[in-house]
Amino acid sequence: MKKLLSLLTLLLVVNVMIPTEIYATEAVQHMPLSDFSDSEVIYQDDDIVIECMLVPSSNIQPFAAKNKTAAKTISIKKTSGALIGTFTLNASFRYTGTSATCTKTSHSSSIKNTKWHFTSKSSSSDKNKAIGSCTIKNSSTGKSRSFSITITCSKSGSIS
Repeated sequence: MKKLLSLLTLLLVVNVMIPTEIYATEAVQHMPLSDFSDSEVIYQDDDIVIECMLVPSSNIQPFAAKNKTAAKTISIKKTSGALIGTFTLNASFRYTGTSATCTKTSHSSSIKNTKWHFTSKSSSSDKNKAIGSCTIKNSSTGKSRSFSITITCSKSGSIS
């Protein structure tokens, strides 16, 4: 009986000492997108309006994790509001509390108006910053516009 009690006590102590990861995915799924992103007009002329939206990752990670992902999308629209296309910069970061580093970048794009096309697209990183660039051109008028967007991670993991 004494051995059984000792064994049960040992199992209880071991069970309490094993770290448990806590995830808050359900709470995140029910939060509106406006809680995660800011949208702003970054360019406007007589033909097009460019809006930019930052969306930090909704993947909640364990408290010990020091990785973040984020995406920033520019929406290229006619002044009437019709969507011409989008360009998205994706980035992964690692932060330590004393520094941050961009570990991976990628980009994607789509065109919704056949009069327009991307003539160049790229993504790169520099220290704690992800950089995305694109040039879009109107085939009918020959008019082109170049844009650059960045995502930055602070040493504490704040994404901007």
